[in-house]
Amino acid sequence: MSTLKFKVGLFVVVWLGICLSPVHSGTYSRDVRLYGAVETTKISGFQGTTFTLQDDNADHAIYGIRSVERRDHPCWVLIRTENINDHTDDSGGATKDLCGGKATSSLLNVQYPNAGLYEPRVFVRGVRVCMNSKGTRVKGFQLRGREITDDGTPIDVTLTESFTYLFGGGGGEPEIPDPRQPKDQRNNCNEDEWKKWAECSHRSHIANGAVLHFEGGNQPRALTGIALQCQFVGKLHDQKN
Repeated sequence: MSTLKFKVGLFVVVWLGICLSPVHSGTYSRDVRLYGAVETTKISGFQGTTFTLQDDNADHAIYGIRSVERRDHPCWVLIRTENINDHTDDSGGATKDLCGGKATSSLLNVQYPNAGLYEPRVFVRGVRVCMNSKGTRVKGFQLRGREITDDGTPIDVTLTESFTYLFGGGGGEPEIPDPRQPKDQRNNCNEDEWKKWAECSHRSHIANGAVLHFEGGNQPRALTGIALQCQFVGKLHDQKN
């Protein structure tokens, strides 16, 4: 398959995914709630000085992460949150800025958008980070998600079959990345330095907060790892706390 054919085919698939996605109003037929004790996952990356990010709204959960750098230090992190019962209410979040000045990098942005391949009610259940060649600074993020169905049931966002090739091509052609696990990374992300997943432990958990780990010293201070804060999500009659 030629490179041109591959790119055209990919454009068609993405375009069809966007055009054929159902149109949703902001709210859903079945409301859900976050409940139970907050559980912090293991860390992806390395331990450092911790800072907790959490939206002030009790009905918001994480759907994306952003980061920028100053002088090669990933020093600014934003968790993007959305109302679990209204996907038009998606401007929430919390930020940690240890840059000590103006950012000098492009934006890393990994998320589950309300368009294309994704249903509008997908939230983060897992994250892993990619480090630089020295293993000291975070240079990329990848997410795993959990979808809340129309009846209020949380399910994992997974592919039913492997998307190895677009058009059934032969061996040696490039593998298509799993679109259900979106990622963004910098050029100096070391592909051998993707760390273990930090994942919510229960199948009915989603993340509504994050614990960031930063190196010490003077600003700018680099992000070295991340953990998630998770709670149960479910229909009202499923809640026990």
